Amino acid sequence: MMNIPAFEDVNRDESLILYGGSFNPPHLAHYLMVSAMRAYFPRAEVWILPTYKHAFDKSLMDYEVRCEMLRALFERWPRVTISTLERDLHDSTSYTVDIVRELHRRDPRRRLWIAVGADILPDLPKWRAYEEIVSMASFLVFPRMGCDEAGTIPLVSLPGISSTEVRRCMAQNDWDAVRALVPAEVYDRLRRT
Repeated sequence: MMNIPAFEDVNRDESLILYGGSFNPPHLAHYLMVSAMRAYFPRAEVWILPTYKHAFDKSLMDYEVRCEMLRALFERWPRVTISTLERDLHDSTSYTVDIVRELHRRDPRRRLWIAVGADILPDLPKWRAYEEIVSMASFLVFPRMGCDEAGTIPLVSLPGISSTEVRRCMAQNDWDAVRALVPAEVYDRLRRT
């Protein structure tokens, strides 16, 4: 079981919360997770890191389009950055360990936190160089509806929305369903895709 951090340990000026994912496309649960991080940890900085090339060769929407949607959602939020570090490090697949190594190299005193949903928890030990990751960063596991919440921080559960569900609704041309799953800025961009 993972240690659950105290709020005071995360809510510090030297904390950097990394929130990576495909964001393929960004949806309401992503938005709510960033909202929760800002509400609970206002002193921490949050970096949103969209996947450049998926480790399992999963088909992704254009990287710049995903970044554009994330910027539309978060660029005016204090202490939130849409980071292209994953793309900048490699022109190919990169892994969480690559990001953590680079940020630790840049500033070893910085406290790194990796934000994930409870649905990811069982797979964490399978991540590339997991032991090395946990030697340089700690995990913030957010509860998610329909998932075992043991080891998560004590927050309201995030909805069980997935980007797969959004893409399925788009493929079925069910734009009313898409509208219910994504923030307005994302919906507007998806309608132009």
